[in-house]
Amino acid sequence: MTNEKLNYYKKMFYSGAIFNVSAGMLFLFAFESLFIFVGGESVPQEPLFTLFLQVISFIILAFGGVYYVIGRNPESESSRALAILGLILKVMIITCFGAYALSGDVPVGLMGLLFVDVIYAALFFEYLHYQKVATA
Repeated sequence: MTNEKLNYYKKMFYSGAIFNVSAGMLFLFAFESLFIFVGGESVPQEPLFTLFLQVISFIILAFGGVYYVIGRNPESESSRALAILGLILKVMIITCFGAYALSGDVPVGLMGLLFVDVIYAALFFEYLHYQKVATA
C-alpha cells in the first residue's frame, strides 16, 4: 500500500470513527430531540424502547472504536477482517433503516444519517477491494 493510500485510509477510518461516535452519542443522549427535529412525532417512553435504543447506541459507539482501530493500521489482516464486519453492519443498517423509512415508519429526515452510512459502505468496499488487489 502506498503512503498516499495509507494516509487516505487512515483519515477515512478516523472520520468514520468520529461519525459513529457522534451518532452514537446523539442517539444515546438526544434521540428524542433528533427524532422530533427531523419530523417525527414523539418517541415511546417505555423502558423496553429505551433499553433497545441504549443497546443500539452502544453498538454504534463500539463500531466507532473499531473504525479507530482500523485507522491506526489499515494494512493489517485484522483491519481487513474488522472492515468486512463494519461493511456487513452498514449494509444491514442501510437495508433495515431504509425499509422502515420507505414505508413511512421513520421520518424521511433521518435518511441523512442513512445516506452517510451509504457513503461509508461504498468507501469500505473500495478499501477492501484495494487491499485485496494490493496484496494479490
